[in-house]
Amino acid sequence: MKKWLAVGVMSGTSMDGIDAALISVQQTQESLRTQILSNSYQAYSPSLRARIREIIEDDSMIDAAYFGALWSEITAKLILKMLKKEKVSTEKVDVVGVHGQTLFHAPRKVSQFGIKLNMTIQAADLSRLAIRTGIRVVGNFRSADLAAGGEGAPLAPHAHRFLFDSKNTCTMVQNMGGIGNITVLKNNEVALAFDTGPGNIWLDTITRWHSKGKLHYDRNGLLAKKGSFHKELYKRLLDHPYFLKKPPKSTGWELLGENYLRKWKKSLLSISLEDALHTASVATVDITIDAYDRHVLTKFRPKGLIVCGGGAKNSFLMHLFKEGLPKLDVKTSDEWGIPCDHVEASSFALLAIQTLRNQPNNEPKATGAKRRVVCGLIANP
Repeated sequence: MKKWLAVGVMSGTSMDGIDAALISVQQTQESLRTQILSNSYQAYSPSLRARIREIIEDDSMIDAAYFGALWSEITAKLILKMLKKEKVSTEKVDVVGVHGQTLFHAPRKVSQFGIKLNMTIQAADLSRLAIRTGIRVVGNFRSADLAAGGEGAPLAPHAHRFLFDSKNTCTMVQNMGGIGNITVLKNNEVALAFDTGPGNIWLDTITRWHSKGKLHYDRNGLLAKKGSFHKELYKRLLDHPYFLKKPPKSTGWELLGENYLRKWKKSLLSISLEDALHTASVATVDITIDAYDRHVLTKFRPKGLIVCGGGAKNSFLMHLFKEGLPKLDVKTSDEWGIPCDHVEASSFALLAIQTLRNQPNNEPKATGAKRRVVCGLIANP
């Protein structure tokens, strides 16, 4: 059995910072047995968060390139600091798998000079990161899936197969990052996966607006828990065609982020922060559960729901999931022994290992790709 030591790095649509995880993997004929050895986090400063939003809204190619270089410098320091803490030399690490910071995601094909294309942009300078760390780096995972006819997302479901055992059963894994996505696992295979809609993106935006930038998120959902429900606002939030679209589907900041919420900004700011968060939390979970009802529960009989990502630490969101899914065993990934903040980072470490093994690491049942392909570009130090 071959053993791998890998680092995974994730920075998602919440745009709050960079997660890194050090994992040990035992490669068997059937699986990749994974153990998380360490994890680390580097928060973005308020000014850097604002800068990312500016780059996204301004569509500046030059600024995006500079940010990719900056992101790689910050990430290199985070990785080296984590390895030093664990007393692991860089020579022992086989690979670093990075997602990069999403700046643009357009899964819907548009015509360019008579050719229909879709595209996605994750800022990261792979060569810079490889040279700074002295470790081989794999990144730009989504482009191969796009070329194979997929949406380039979600990709983490392939890794969920190895992180969450579903042998002889069916279970669901719900990531609640900025955007939410669901993976249906059956007998350790991906049966279905797609982006459900908002995860934390509405809650974080509302918190930032109401606090004028002093707060960036509702810690543990304590503010939302104190609030009251506003039916008319709730109905407006649910009025988006994406929620009715059938899988395969993926989405991002462009469709469901600040631009969408801006239509209701006046209404959101006319009520208390607690009420706005309460209503948006209920809307977020109801959108997610409605996606299960429409696309999952008509075909599968899952026994449980595992929630990961930052939203798993939001006690009010977890309460709503348990209340809305009384027949399912709803748990956080922490209860499975996998820290909820580091599932996605670990996933990209696993995807990178698959790239080096020349093994397909996309899931057509998730992305809609015409076939399975090896995703990821390799940069050597």
